[in-house]
Formats: sequence, C-alpha cells, structure tokens
Amino acid sequence: MKDYILECLEEQGGNPITGRRLLDVLREHEVSCSEEEIEKHLAELLSENRVNTVDLGLRHPGWKLRDKADAPVLEVIPAPIQEEPVKAALQEVVKVEVPKIETPAKRVKIPLPAKNTLHDWQERAWAAWEEVRYQGMLEAITGSGKTVFAIACAKRLKKLKSPLNTLIIVPTIPLMHQWKRSIEQFASEEFPRIGLLGDGHKDNFSKSPIVVAVVNSASERVYELLQHTLGADARVKSLLIADEVHRYQNAGQFGRVLEFPYSFKLGMSATIDHFEDQRLGKVFFSYGFRDAKADGLIDRFDMVNVAIPLNGEERTEYDDLSEEFRDQLDRVKRIYSDDL
Repeated sequence: MKDYILECLEEQGGNPITGRRLLDVLREHEVSCSEEEIEKHLAELLSENRVNTVDLGLRHPGWKLRDKADAPVLEVIPAPIQEEPVKAALQEVVKVEVPKIETPAKRVKIPLPAKNTLHDWQERAWAAWEEVRYQGMLEAITGSGKTVFAIACAKRLKKLKSPLNTLIIVPTIPLMHQWKRSIEQFASEEFPRIGLLGDGHKDNFSKSPIVVAVVNSASERVYELLQHTLGADARVKSLLIADEVHRYQNAGQFGRVLEFPYSFKLGMSATIDHFEDQRLGKVFFSYGFRDAKADGLIDRFDMVNVAIPLNGEERTEYDDLSEEFRDQLDRVKRIYSDDL
C-alpha cells in the first residue's frame, strides 16, 4: 500500500495533496483502502522521512514526497476553527446577481468525423505515425479528437498487421467505460466484442482482439495478457494505446505496463512531460490550442461565477479542490503560454 501512496504523491509533481484527495486518487486507480489505512501509512512514511507535511491553511495538512533539499520533517497541527465567526458567516444570506449570458447569434457546432473518416489533422498525424513505424506519442489538446484518432489507428493497423491484439490503458474506471462506448460508436464492425480489465472485469484476448484496461490492473497482468505475442515466431502482434500517458511516464508502479515489448505503441496526452520516452518513442505529432481553434474544433465558452454559502465541511472540501485547480491552471498556463 505504501508503494501505491508514494506513486500517487509522485504523480503530483511535487505539489502537496490532502489525505482525502489522496484517497480518491487511489480509488480511481482501483487500489482498495480506507481513510484509516491511509492515515496509518502516511504516519509511517512520515516517521521514515519519506514524505513531508505541508501547511495548506486548511483543516488538514497536505502531503508530498520528501526531497533531499526539504527542511527537516515537521508535523503541522492545524489551528482550531473559531466556531462563532463561522456560524455567524453561515447565517448570512448571500445575494448573488447572476450575470445574463448573451446567446451568440451563431453557435459554433463542433463537427464529429464520420464513422470511417478523419479530420485533416488526424490524417496528418496518421501519416506521421506511419512514418515512424507505428511508434511514439501524440500530443493534442483536449477535445480535438485523440480518442477517435486512436480508434482509427487500431482499425487501420488491424488490417495491415493482422492478427493484432490491442491493449488500451487508461488511468481511471470512468475512462475505461467511456472508451468502450467510443469503440462501439466508431468501430463496432471491426471490434464487435470489447474486453474490459478493471472495475470487476477480468477479460483477456481469448474472445476479443481489443481490451480496455485500467492501468493498475494492466500493470499486474500485462505479461499474462500478451505472452502469446512474444518471440520471433509469434503469429500475433501487439499494439499499446496509452491514454493520458503523462500519468504513467514517471510512475514506477503504474508505469510497468509501458515496459512490455509491444510490436506497436501509441501514447497520447494533452500535456506530455517528456518529448522522448525510450519505452514509447518520440512525440511524432503535436496539435495545439491555436491549431484546434483555427480548424473550428474548439467551441467558444462563457464562464460565470456564482457564490453560494457553504457549511464547514463543504468549505474545507472547496478549499482543497480550489488549491488543486490553481496548481493545474498554473501548469496549463506554463505549457500553453504561447497559444493563450
């Protein structure tokens, strides 16, 4: 369990995370645990000088991996909450005037590609992937069509390199089911049966040439799943599609799934941390915010802030999530500073 906790903390890139949020992340990775177990293991890691606590100004401290440059470990004891001011604040009625949003005369309708066609950028990305012999990583902004592109790659490669077994890895259970629905929509003829691994599902390639797996489950069973594709005499080839690949690149425990010698590899993300990964290859194609906007693949949007009163528990959770949001927003600004 402690190894999984350290992996999740490492995924945060040095940013502190609360124990409650850490519990949610572990459950997204299908690691079964309770809040009491998390607290126990974090306390042990703290005593081993492997993690540090960080005062976030909240009811509970944040946790992060301990760097060599970190100061000596100090346990942060949050200050007691002043109940009367909080009660008084909660009794106030907050009156908020919601700004009127003008509906544009002409809304941008984002085009979905037809079942067997791709957008121009996707065709160029396919040609680029083909040129590097079906190895490497695609970096494309969220909402531009990475999933559709990957499904098209699986379909085309199945025709070119048959028989082919395709393993799609995703970081969370909801994404696993979302991928299954997308394959049913865009490749039902090529893949009439779709295997799942995770959330209680334990499918393999015996009944389907394509399996969508949560990364934690795939890491534990990848050699069992694809052993038949190894060796010079192996008749079946293998394709890895790694969605949200940036979440596995620096994660030893979850990243084991990348080390299998797949025949073909496609990593995808909107934010790839490293231009080249010796397990996957280089970034062979990039499609950014400016490109998607010029092609009409990103719709305009309006943002409205509406204030509401919160109770003590809601306020704590709101502050925790706000801190995480600010960290992610800062990261997006750094990565896409030229396009924003």
